[in-house]
Amino acid sequence: MIDQQVFLEEIGILMDWFNRDFEEATLNRLHERLSQHLTTGEFKQAARVVFDTARFFPTVEDFVKASKGDPEAQALRSWDSCLKASLTGDYTILTLVYYR
Repeated sequence: MIDQQVFLEEIGILMDWFNRDFEEATLNRLHERLSQHLTTGEFKQAARVVFDTARFFPTVEDFVKASKGDPEAQALRSWDSCLKASLTGDYTILTLVYYR
């Protein structure tokens, strides 16, 4: 769950930057949805990335990509980790990937 105070501070900066104003219900929904994908630290990092790179107010997907990268690139990194682990005989990573 993203800390509410951090969320309001970072979203407030983005709302000012993108000249947007949201109702409380919209902010609550945005907080709920982002909290399902990001920690407080990941959200802070993502907010700063989208501040620097976004042309429009970011979607939940934009925040997640800013923090964790593109899902396809993530999948390739995970697959690469599995292949490397199997070559070294370290199968613990395979258990971790399986249970994600």
